[in-house]
Amino acid sequence: MFGLFNKYKLRDKVFKTDAYKWDFLINDIKKHLESDAVVIITGHFKKTLDKLQETLEKNAIKFEKSKNSIRASDIDLQKMKNSGIASIMHFDETNSFNNNYEFKGAKKETLIIIMIEHHPVPDQDNTIFSFANALPCKSEIICYTSLEEPFMCVFGGDRIISLMDRLGIQDECIENSALSGSIKSAQKKIKSQSYSNDIADSAENWFSYNCPSLSDKIN
Repeated sequence: MFGLFNKYKLRDKVFKTDAYKWDFLINDIKKHLESDAVVIITGHFKKTLDKLQETLEKNAIKFEKSKNSIRASDIDLQKMKNSGIASIMHFDETNSFNNNYEFKGAKKETLIIIMIEHHPVPDQDNTIFSFANALPCKSEIICYTSLEEPFMCVFGGDRIISLMDRLGIQDECIENSALSGSIKSAQKKIKSQSYSNDIADSAENWFSYNCPSLSDKIN
């Protein structure tokens, strides 16, 4: 559901393995593009974004990469819609969006923002949410997460994997609002135990640099 003060709907899709996550992610991207939606794909770490680009190319999905520094004036929703291809954007703390920005394009576009990972702390995710709130149209943000990822290992992914095994869940995703709330709480706890938020090229290295007390939980 859309939040009371949010123009976007947030959905978390959590998968048992990386392989299942990427298979579903690619299939969903194809479906969204076929439905004539504007598709923006974003992630936080170079390692994951590199894998995204490699996987899109392997599956013959056309895409374009945005500039490193994103400005509202660079984003033309109508042009993105007409292109019929996915746009890869990387948001960080240098990007600041609010409702005073004027975005190009129609206000009735169907916009899908796909996050290929959560950041260990909420600040970077919040930059994406701020972007969505600044858009002239409503959007759906879908975050794809694997229980094998470093963030989920710290979060307690092994316990969820055991539960899925008992329930016989293999290639399906878990999706509910309670899980999304738990992820937000986990991010806040990680932030409280981190002494910095230095840039890293992977989630594994982020924990090593910024929160070594939790890095030993990563498989």
